[in-house]
Amino acid sequence: MEVGSYVVRPRGPADAVAESRLRTRVHPDSPLTAEEIQRNDRFLSAPGIFRHSLVAEERRSGELVAAGSLYNPPWAFAPDRYQIGVVVDPAHQARGLGRVLCGQLEAVAADRHARILWARVRADEPRSVRFFGRVGFVERRRSWDARLDLSTSVPIAPARGRPEWTADGIAFTTLSREGPQRPDVLARLHRLTSEAALDDPRMAPTTPVSFEQFLEITVRKPEFLPDGIFLARVEDRYVAMTALSKVPNAPDTLHVDFTGTAPAYRGRGLGFELKRRSVEYARGAGYRVLRTENDSMNRPIWAINEKLGFRPERTYVHGEKVLSTADPQPLSE
Repeated sequence: MEVGSYVVRPRGPADAVAESRLRTRVHPDSPLTAEEIQRNDRFLSAPGIFRHSLVAEERRSGELVAAGSLYNPPWAFAPDRYQIGVVVDPAHQARGLGRVLCGQLEAVAADRHARILWARVRADEPRSVRFFGRVGFVERRRSWDARLDLSTSVPIAPARGRPEWTADGIAFTTLSREGPQRPDVLARLHRLTSEAALDDPRMAPTTPVSFEQFLEITVRKPEFLPDGIFLARVEDRYVAMTALSKVPNAPDTLHVDFTGTAPAYRGRGLGFELKRRSVEYARGAGYRVLRTENDSMNRPIWAINEKLGFRPERTYVHGEKVLSTADPQPLSE
């Protein structure tokens, strides 16, 4: 489809490098590598997940200047709910590309009898926030990226053995010690992440990802760091964890991917202790920065992060749009 001086077409596997460059131009402070884009594609290729992606190229130069996607979030799956997102090169904004891509993607969702669309924009981008509201999204919650500067933060002394840990038979370990390639270990880790994430705050109830998806986003990525995955164990069951991973193109930084505790073992300070251990591991290994994300609805985790010294960096607005199933209309600016 031609739109003025642009051509809009389906996105293909060969577009990953160009899309990575585009996303880096749009958000240079949070770039996405081609490898990460390809891994996300594999993650969203699970049976039952629908995904439709578009890109826009400038006809004269052939440069990819916008991209958009529509998909069922596997972590909050429902066949009538979709996540939608669009990015446009700053040099090509205010030319209707965002409106066109959003309109086409919403039309696809409507054809599939979608009831709800979800989207996210950065709060520090007024143009994006205005567009977000103009096309019908209503804010439901916020989240933020947080940063811990290990060179200036004050170490927190380790907790002495708490009576409830001894009574429950809790032992602390790491995935590296447990055996990161052992199928039984990975199966138990998948079970814990599924159980601990069930009540994570989201726009809809959490749905566990499959074991294969778990391996794709946890173990098979080059950023996988078994030494940085800290576990609390009771006999052969994992009951709490904090997982660190490397950050592409940032050798002095680690990312906190997930912290969670099985419901039956909450209230014992396990989440804080494991995250404290992860901070001291990163400090001792010579890293300078830890990064993570927080949801405004997840106050317990933010309380832990704040106590450890994390501070918010970027804020995101999460919104929802309810579609009319009787008379679906494409988005209009």
